[in-house]
Amino acid sequence: MDTKELLARRLIAQALAPTDARPAPTTLAEAARYMVATQGQNYAGGLTDLAIRAGQDAAPTGKNTSELDAAMADYEVIRTWSQRGTLHFLHRDDLWVALLCGHRSVAGNIVRLATAFGITTDEYHSIQQATFDACPQLTDRASLRSVTAHLPQSSAVTSHHLRRLGASGQIIQGPKAGQHDTFIQTQVALPQELEQAQQRNKADATTELAQRYFSTRGPATIEDFCWWSSLPKGTSLKATEQLAADGKLLRTDIGNQPHYMAPWQADVTGKELTAARRLTFHLPPFDEYFIAYKNRDALFAPGVDPLTVMTKNGISWPFTVAGGAITGRA
Repeated sequence: MDTKELLARRLIAQALAPTDARPAPTTLAEAARYMVATQGQNYAGGLTDLAIRAGQDAAPTGKNTSELDAAMADYEVIRTWSQRGTLHFLHRDDLWVALLCGHRSVAGNIVRLATAFGITTDEYHSIQQATFDACPQLTDRASLRSVTAHLPQSSAVTSHHLRRLGASGQIIQGPKAGQHDTFIQTQVALPQELEQAQQRNKADATTELAQRYFSTRGPATIEDFCWWSSLPKGTSLKATEQLAADGKLLRTDIGNQPHYMAPWQADVTGKELTAARRLTFHLPPFDEYFIAYKNRDALFAPGVDPLTVMTKNGISWPFTVAGGAITGRA
């Protein structure tokens, strides 16, 4: 498989380009379910990612709010810190992803963290509990800052605890209230889904996440999956190799490196691959077509500097994809 075919298959896997080999999502909720977890650090951008994959006429807006968040009103689509310590959009049924992966990004010595904020460890735990207790219904970030209003670093402490509560699955985000993010206890918004997530077997959850990642981003490598999920390589490799042995994933070597993809990729036609390469896309910042892979060398057209799409300190811009390759900012 050459680079052109690799990129065409990724476009098709990510529901950007059509194929008869797999069902296409038609709503934001279906797109969220299909994509498992969609980078949502940019609120409007993440929702636009989903809309594009649902076949809707959507484009990057540069706004902080979005009329697309109607799908979040009943928590069918949620936003939380499910992976890598950053925000993602998930379907409500995939809350378990946050419980499987989220905690890996918020480890840290509590004494050291408390000291950095100028508080005791008891105060640290007390503030986290008070932040959780303050959102039994949708509550915006500005209101939650009242919990830490007495601290010099009020805003930073609030953001820190919200991220930790989200990464552990205790709270989720709903649609924005004006310019502000909103938060609610998961046990209130999604009690069934939370209970099911807590009862999931970790090994089975890892296997499902691997299968769905490679089915919606493949061909991709184990290193790509570990970067995207934040899961350790050993368990990821074991799960993926078993899926391949069972025929639930296909393995192909590209540049002497194993890549995995969905079995339905065998039914993608040459005509569909050619058609995918002829498409042009204008994608939002942090779009999964860029962010879902650790190794991004093949993604860029010759001469295009990856830092024009996302800087080393994590600032991202909308970008254009033509012929399957990123050609620069949109």
